[in-house]
Amino acid sequence: MKTLTHHVHATASSPETPDPRPGNYYVSALDGPAHHLLLGPFSRHADALDRVEPVRHYVTAHGGPRAHFMAYGTVRMADSVTTPGTANQYLPDLLAA
Repeated sequence: MKTLTHHVHATASSPETPDPRPGNYYVSALDGPAHHLLLGPFSRHADALDRVEPVRHYVTAHGGPRAHFMAYGTVRMADSVTTPGTANQYLPDLLAA
């Protein structure tokens, strides 16, 4: 087995510009082919963007080892998708927009 000696996280050079369209936005995570809706829905993309880091922090602290390797971000779902995020019950303070 190889030993990891160096790791660098890529960072965005500038903050993401919020999508101005109304919709059903979620903080989400990609785990290989699986897409998890973690927190939401929010009607404004900016509200979902503001919560990515707190949700990532919570999920990596409580979600087991795989959570560290997921890609966290936001997703806009169809208007018919209003399913509560899987972390809504654990992070009710983050739902207030």
